[in-house]
Amino acid sequence: MSKFQITPIETIEVWLSSAGDVLRCKPKFDHIVRPRFIGNVVASFVLPLDLCKPQNTKRGAPGWLAKATRLKIAKSMFAQCSPRKNPLPGRPQVLCLRLSSSEPDKYADWCKTAIDTLCAPNKRCKERLNIIHDDAPRFADVHCWWEPAKRGEGFVYIEVRTGENKLSIEQDNTNEIQHAAKRYKEARAKLITSDSWREFLDAADQFNDVLGIDALKVDCSRVDNASFGLPVTEPDATVVAPTEPEQKYDDATVDGIVRRALSGIETVESALTIIKLSNDCGLDSKTVGKSLKRIGAQNNGGVKRGVRYYLPVAATEQDEA
Repeated sequence: MSKFQITPIETIEVWLSSAGDVLRCKPKFDHIVRPRFIGNVVASFVLPLDLCKPQNTKRGAPGWLAKATRLKIAKSMFAQCSPRKNPLPGRPQVLCLRLSSSEPDKYADWCKTAIDTLCAPNKRCKERLNIIHDDAPRFADVHCWWEPAKRGEGFVYIEVRTGENKLSIEQDNTNEIQHAAKRYKEARAKLITSDSWREFLDAADQFNDVLGIDALKVDCSRVDNASFGLPVTEPDATVVAPTEPEQKYDDATVDGIVRRALSGIETVESALTIIKLSNDCGLDSKTVGKSLKRIGAQNNGGVKRGVRYYLPVAATEQDEA
């Protein structure tokens, strides 16, 4: 196998051009009947005649010789075309033309090994191009015929067409698209059960609630659920009520409110914290804290467990008014 040399690229180009010239002209003999070419060309190959010998000339040959020939054909065809991920769908057409000075028998089967190389690989033969599923008639439309050539200038030309399907590029990639869709569904199933996705949904709901836009929540519900295979649930049609603007008081009014809140305290044990005073007064803790400083109640009641408690202070004439 190491001594085998692939046909030079210059020779391959000459043979491909010669095959095209032959097929553009009418057959030289009346008994030669060419098949009707169907579909678009997917791949084409040329092989030397010594690799495509009739099967009856191989009778009695040792097994290692047949294997060596098969590997040589595979090496030559792999150099002219890369293997496919998936075979052509439908029933592709395979055309095998033998150009030589002598006409072989009709059933010489000289292209058997080359056609096998076009098929899908299996455990026995992995050196295959995976262009067609199998060479059986139900999987491929195979045609083999002979046409004359000058002595020493012969070769074998093999062409694979899409066949009766007349596949477009999109149709040719149907299997790849289905495989990608399967992987997408599997990834989507993992995503909707992940913590990251749940955190995103919670953040989206919180974002909608903050904005108070009910329509946005409806859209998110439909996209998140319907697109990912979850049941679509209609969100509550409640309208978020606008928050009332905070009412502002002057310092004197605030001080009076705080004094009245402290007026009911009689002992140190019943002293109040800023938070309790804020709830009783209906004011924020920052405003209450400033008022406590103004009315001199900052230190009254002392500190218990690190928290300041406040007691009532003597009312001024302004507060009583």
